[in-house]
Amino acid sequence: MTAFKAAQELRPDLRSYQGLVCSYLALSKIKEALYKVLEAMKIMSQSLKALKLVGDVHASNSSGRDKARKIYESSPRLEPGYLDAALVLAELHVVEGRTKDAVCLLERYIKDCDSLHTKLAQVFAVTNMLSEALSHYQAALRITHKTMLLKKV
Repeated sequence: MTAFKAAQELRPDLRSYQGLVCSYLALSKIKEALYKVLEAMKIMSQSLKALKLVGDVHASNSSGRDKARKIYESSPRLEPGYLDAALVLAELHVVEGRTKDAVCLLERYIKDCDSLHTKLAQVFAVTNMLSEALSHYQAALRITHKTMLLKKV
């Protein structure tokens, strides 16, 4: 935590706030995390990543999950290509036992994104739909392999 505080004093950017917020959440200091994330929103009011961080703080305790869900659901509407919020929202659906909602959400954004295929595979694995899980793990590996080949060219 000391390193993140020092980084924030030098240059308050999203990464220093992310580190502080994650540190506070790991220590179950929700109020401190919320204070830091609101401070980040004042500085970076147009940042979807900062908005997602607000959702992360609310999602850290069960009483704030509705607020977190609303924040996560608004992010893809504000910026359609922003997938981090979709991944976290899918995870929130799984935690709340709504795996069908998680599957529908991930399938909406999946396209050629290896991390979304991986998350969808994890959801299928949790619900014991192993053939679907395997299919999505394989799709993620194919995408990753293609990406690695393109980087070599």
